[in-house]
Amino acid sequence: MTSQEILKPYIIFTKFLGNFLGPNYEVVLHDVTTPEKSVIAIENSHVSGRGIGSPLTDLSLKILQDKLYLKQDYISNYISITASGDQVKSATYFIKDVNNNLIGLLCINMDANKLLDMQAIIDSFMGATSDYFNLCEKSKERTSIKLADTEAKANEIEKAKPKVIEENLSTTTLEELTTTIINQVLIQTDIEPERMSPDEKVAIVAHLNEKGVFLLKGSVIEVAERLKTSEATIYRYLKQLSR
Repeated sequence: MTSQEILKPYIIFTKFLGNFLGPNYEVVLHDVTTPEKSVIAIENSHVSGRGIGSPLTDLSLKILQDKLYLKQDYISNYISITASGDQVKSATYFIKDVNNNLIGLLCINMDANKLLDMQAIIDSFMGATSDYFNLCEKSKERTSIKLADTEAKANEIEKAKPKVIEENLSTTTLEELTTTIINQVLIQTDIEPERMSPDEKVAIVAHLNEKGVFLLKGSVIEVAERLKTSEATIYRYLKQLSR
């Protein structure tokens, strides 16, 4: 079976999950064989603002580069960032062929911001109600029990907080994705490209390679331009790193 044939049933499954989970859950299906336009199905896209034809994310590229899919079947409970700056809780399932090659990603991004707003309103209301019932000793006891339960639940939530593996969901084009990853790396140094030594440029290229940026078409051209060097030099650095 081709990768497209394997992924075809997941398109319907994406629609099913999006409909069942509701508008606070974005469900995205990626075809990793076309990283520049990997999104082939998406439901509740308002969560991230992406659409059909959007590229892989920075985290997805790193998964490909590190071959994480060979060690596990999915990752979950990590934080992604949307274009509006909202944090969403995310999970990604690795879709593989019979040879264990990665061909697709099924991602779920939960926008809990509205739920948290609702919880704040409920907490405010319950606080006002508790103040009223505190007029009698019996309700004081009830309130104490509720507070103890609330504190216990808060501790449970704190322990269950997702580990942070930040993923940027704001890029909707290949150019944006490439530029974003390059910026993430260059911002970590105070040295201007014109003043960088060859070794410093090799280190930059190595970092970009770890992030999987060179899996994207046209990335060598942009990296060469940003580092004020030639494409041939970037290819030479990559060959040097592969030894």
